[in-house]
Amino acid sequence: MPEKVEHPEIGIDRATFSRGRVQTTASLHLTGGLQALMVSEGWSIRPIATEGGLGVFRAFPRNEIDRFAGLAGLRVIGGDQVSGAEGPLPARFWTPQYGPARQFSPADEWGSIAIAAARSKDYRVAEMARKIAVSLTAAGIRVRDASDAYHAQLVDALIAKKAVGSRFANTALLDLFLDFHSLLSEMASARDYIAEYAGHKLGAPTRVDALNRFEDWVTAESRRDKAADPLAIALVGSREVGAPNAWLGELTGYRNLVLHKTPLAAMSDTARLTLAERQVEEISVRLIEVHIPDIANEGATCEALTKFVSLHERLLELAGLAADQAGYSAAPPSFVVRG
Repeated sequence: MPEKVEHPEIGIDRATFSRGRVQTTASLHLTGGLQALMVSEGWSIRPIATEGGLGVFRAFPRNEIDRFAGLAGLRVIGGDQVSGAEGPLPARFWTPQYGPARQFSPADEWGSIAIAAARSKDYRVAEMARKIAVSLTAAGIRVRDASDAYHAQLVDALIAKKAVGSRFANTALLDLFLDFHSLLSEMASARDYIAEYAGHKLGAPTRVDALNRFEDWVTAESRRDKAADPLAIALVGSREVGAPNAWLGELTGYRNLVLHKTPLAAMSDTARLTLAERQVEEISVRLIEVHIPDIANEGATCEALTKFVSLHERLLELAGLAADQAGYSAAPPSFVVRG
């Protein structure tokens, strides 16, 4: 592994540099379809059920949003900043609100590693890093899209005055299921790319390009020393129920279930939305739930977005650990206007 490579400053010609103003909105997404929009007084959680159909909570300070979510049995899953909404191509910047506490997101870190590796002519690592960065970014976007779908379904259910506990389906539900399919596919791809990088780091042949192949290779008796590598330790044991890395097996199980066995929309017993209710002190909170089979507990079900977010969180932790061992700067390059 080469010595850690830092990024040099990148110059921008002042003659081609321009600045401007754009309108932006910021919101926090919670599980269940709730969102907190940033307003002048703080963060306003919406929607809530009123006699007229829809309403909003009073504005909360940022730290109170986490407290509210905890009391409701929910969690804050991401921040969404939208700029250029007045035009045809608004830009959305999604930041997961879970995972390792790092200065930069693992997706951004792997993008930076790709740049540094390419500058060092380490083209294989650069290619693997780009693949990891793209899949991590795509997985985050799919979490956002699924959360958007939950929010839209919640708004519609409250406008329609659906009863708490009612189970229902509509044509838009297929879009949500496809978001989940894509999320699972991207997470599984990122997992395999990280395993491919781990194999390369430890001297594996190029055929070791997925988690199952990495596990088979690194656990051979002749490679016990390589199995002690911190990244290998974080990847091995995905097939063992109850093991620390069993979450990797769960991810594989869900990906195989919906992509190779039974798509979510074809699960007649679970392919429904449920309007649920939670009590937060004196406030009644309505939310959307989608129940799917719990692979980790045979015969049980779990809430889909909550489950997939928990798997995504573990994936980000794994990606951060791998980035720490990459040997290249994980911080993005800095830009300086010159001339």
